[in-house]
Amino acid sequence: MSPTARGLRAPLRRHAARAIAGALLILGGAASSAGAQRAALERVLRDTVLENGLTVIALQNTAIPIATVQVVVRSGAFTQLDAADEGVPHLLEHMLFKSFGNGNGDGFGRAASRLHAGYNGMTGDELVTYYVTLPSRNTAGGIALMADLMREPVFRREQLAVEQQVVKGELERNV
Repeated sequence: MSPTARGLRAPLRRHAARAIAGALLILGGAASSAGAQRAALERVLRDTVLENGLTVIALQNTAIPIATVQVVVRSGAFTQLDAADEGVPHLLEHMLFKSFGNGNGDGFGRAASRLHAGYNGMTGDELVTYYVTLPSRNTAGGIALMADLMREPVFRREQLAVEQQVVKGELERNV
């Protein structure tokens, strides 16, 4: 693995560590020892890297019948090399949700609604994240929905112009 690839894995590991810490709290994380905590975590956590490099992290919590399907793209603000790039990862976050289906901006919300899912995205310094949270019985549908979001975007010029103004306004408010 190249030094760059190793460096890019660190943000995902930190994100996963936060999720794991939260899971321990949910699971009653006051286990008496580090060994007991590790054993409890190993029973519910699966961390796998597929042949294509995709990292899949699954954390099971049967106490709550919901699931979150999340896609993390290692392209946050650190990919903005100069001022002209500012906001590009955030713009892509907006555009992916708007591009789903017919590309007119409403398809993803309707598809998520059919699965009784809430959804959102976040852009940070190192990552862009997209997720749906839905009843666990609809997990397979959530995985399919997120796969379609990533594989079949339809970017329309008029929608891009609208979202550029939205992201520009968000950037100006955060200055």
